[in-house]
Amino acid sequence: MNATRDIPISASAARACAESVLRGGICGIEAVFSGPDLKTGEVVPVHTLQRRIAYFLVGLMAPNGLIGFIRIGPDGTIQAWGSFGGRPVSTVTLLTQEEAQAAARSRIHEAEGEHAAPPLFVCDREGGHGEWLIEVGHKGHPKRWLFVTPGGIYERPIEPISLGKNAAPLT
Repeated sequence: MNATRDIPISASAARACAESVLRGGICGIEAVFSGPDLKTGEVVPVHTLQRRIAYFLVGLMAPNGLIGFIRIGPDGTIQAWGSFGGRPVSTVTLLTQEEAQAAARSRIHEAEGEHAAPPLFVCDREGGHGEWLIEVGHKGHPKRWLFVTPGGIYERPIEPISLGKNAAPLT
């Protein structure tokens, strides 16, 4: 959050923070990423389960593709950085929104009246890497959450306290 308002920085401000790291460096990042051809890529907001921005993932592009990320906090701080094991990947979320939706399709029972909200990229656990959240509802009421990761899918019932008092359901 910035000093004057209780709102997170914008995606473009998160990109600017990441670009300043590439230009000026921070201790240790040069061991993972270096080179004049390194640029920022996609910027993905990662939300809490209460629908607030937890942080941004800013992709790091090399000539051979997306090779890493910088995690920017909602206040513009550099929280972490990492690579994808030395091999380029297609998206900083590791799965696209469409891939997450397709993976979850068999768990949504439309014939029984269930419906799904579009996937939202969230951080389910403190320090987590992020996963796609698909809220499944029945007759207009949120029922359960599906979490889609590259390693599989897990789910749990929606707990009213988890949404927070001002968060609207996704469905």
